[in-house]
Amino acid sequence: MKKLLIILLAICLISCEFETKSFAEIGGILYTFQLPENTSQADVGKLEAIFKKRIASYVRQKPKFDYNKEKQQFSVGVPKSLTSKNPDLCKKLLMAKGSVLMISGNQSYYEVSKSLEEINKIIKENPLEIDGKISKQYLFDILEPIPSQQMMPFLGVASLSDTALIMKMIQQERFQDKFAKEMIWVWKVDKQEMKAYLHVYSMNNMKVDETMIGNVEIDHQKSMDGNPALAINFDETGTAKFTKMTTEAAAVKGLIHIFVSQELVLSPMVQSKISGGSVEIRGDNVEEVIFMKSIIEAGRLPVSIELIGEEEK
Repeated sequence: MKKLLIILLAICLISCEFETKSFAEIGGILYTFQLPENTSQADVGKLEAIFKKRIASYVRQKPKFDYNKEKQQFSVGVPKSLTSKNPDLCKKLLMAKGSVLMISGNQSYYEVSKSLEEINKIIKENPLEIDGKISKQYLFDILEPIPSQQMMPFLGVASLSDTALIMKMIQQERFQDKFAKEMIWVWKVDKQEMKAYLHVYSMNNMKVDETMIGNVEIDHQKSMDGNPALAINFDETGTAKFTKMTTEAAAVKGLIHIFVSQELVLSPMVQSKISGGSVEIRGDNVEEVIFMKSIIEAGRLPVSIELIGEEEK
């Protein structure tokens, strides 16, 4: 019996040692990001802590970090145990801004459409510089606007390849006075048509964000089609705000829009007041639920990052 216990202990120690091996020992992919100028050492430390938490949600192997202060470049080595499974997931996991937001109500589509028309006119008169080059395209060359009188639930439609360029045009600093403050631009993709529809949501209404969340749990019991649900439990402030938000929405059978890392994941219609201090999000699969949990728990990125390189080690 004593020999058996010793053997089991030895196996356990070997297993633990393997599971905690670092990126340098087992390899993987080294992702390099460009940081904004004058990024502080404190923000670099926050990035490390956030990435450690996100990666730890999937594997126990340790990532590798490197910071070039002179070039303002930050590298993250993601272990092979994760990159070999899903490299696209790794990039998404690292680059997600990491916020959760719940709001009610939409921005006026009529007003936003008028702003887009103004922007298109300005671009025609004074072409934009995009990524260091003068763009020869106008906004409405690549975004097909939807006539506002049709009262459609979206502003326009574009090809998937043009969505990034459109956002660079719309979000130029000199155009920000054309819109209400704190707006979220969302693309809803139609995979069959290979097109993306542009929606916009205003955060000027009452909102609940990640600062008002107590804890997040994966509920394996309350599942749909075998997929777990993500249970978000609010703190006292979040509970009070969410109760008031759902009370007002229920009176008009309104919607609550739930975003995770600036992606709309759910827009449920509110039938009655929700006062229990929690909300559930159901994902399409287990991986999606784990991803949302890891993003919410790790927190929001302190600075914007741009992927400039990935190298297999």
